[in-house]
Amino acid sequence: FSTPKAATSLASKLTGNIADCATNTPTATVNAGPSIKGVGNGVQVTGKTWEITHKLSTGTIVFRVAVVTAGNRVSYLLANPSKDFDFTDAEWAAIALRAGQRASQAS
Repeated sequence: FSTPKAATSLASKLTGNIADCATNTPTATVNAGPSIKGVGNGVQVTGKTWEITHKLSTGTIVFRVAVVTAGNRVSYLLANPSKDFDFTDAEWAAIALRAGQRASQAS
């Protein structure tokens, strides 16, 4: 984005939409995960993580989601874990932080 304020605006909109997911989709459950705070390339990296469970007639789907800002950049991450593999909250937070740090290195 052209400014950090514009990046934060998009991140806030995404964060609000994710937090409201359970309200808008009654078959979804949204659990907030760890917040993201760190530094990358001299700028603050901040964000939020969630685990979203969506019940379907054929079963359940789980998503891990993260929205992270670093200066004028926004990173949105989505993972679809399975019964055999999932990230812990701490691992997902570390991945989200690293995504923000990497985004801060882009020129």
